Amino acid sequence: MEKEVFENKLHVIMERSAKEPERMNASLGLRLLSCSTEGMGSTEFEYLPKTGHENPYGGIHGGIVAALFDTCMGISIAARTGYFVTTTDLSVSYLRALIGGRYRIRVDFTHLGKRLASVNAKIFDTEKNELCATCMGTFMLLDTDIEVAVRV
Repeated sequence: MEKEVFENKLHVIMERSAKEPERMNASLGLRLLSCSTEGMGSTEFEYLPKTGHENPYGGIHGGIVAALFDTCMGISIAARTGYFVTTTDLSVSYLRALIGGRYRIRVDFTHLGKRLASVNAKIFDTEKNELCATCMGTFMLLDTDIEVAVRV
């Protein structure tokens, strides 16, 4: 897949999600920073913390961190494969509190099969240039082509 095609599919998925602001994907307010088709491929997204995403200590709630990983990984795989995906496994390691104003999420593809895709991801505090969390995820490719489906 050419980089331009991959990038266009990422934008299409994100634009569709933005039309349903009550859903998790749109509520995170992610912005695509870059994508690459070199090697297995990768994507990078930006997340700016939202009111209500904090834990009682002022950091980003761990559930939001997991949702950021799950969403960035899922969008990336759906765009790369052309199919809807569902999470089969998600393992998050929280390395330091996310107490900042801007984050970068990098997703790296590790396996793209006919039924399953695997990725690794990292969240960086952009302002401090610190690694905050890592994640490994596996996703099942569903029979529904994202071009004909109503929702993403």
